[in-house]
Amino acid sequence: MASSIDDTPSVLLVDDRPENLLALAAVLEPLQVRLRTAGSGEEALKALLEEDFAVVLLDVQMPGMDGFETAKFIRGRERSRQLTQGYLRFFDDAPARADQPRVPPVVVEAVG
Repeated sequence: MASSIDDTPSVLLVDDRPENLLALAAVLEPLQVRLRTAGSGEEALKALLEEDFAVVLLDVQMPGMDGFETAKFIRGRERSRQLTQGYLRFFDDAPARADQPRVPPVVVEAVG
């Protein structure tokens, strides 16, 4: 598995909507972390095979493999079992699926 050239932590952002990835990147930019994006759960799993991440932030509502299903695959893999994962849901007009647990809004802020 590839590792970063320096010790900058890597964060994987997973969302099917490019505008949400852009917003997340803007919020996280002051933290001086290396950001990588994936547009689906499948892309996220491929990224995890190529690189180690300190944190993965997953959108819960994506077509195909949603954030909860992606998280199950991540936890099922020995190398990423202890990886910190956060669930995100951008509040819009899309109804929540009945089979998804309630997820509180996530606020990310830079400290320091």
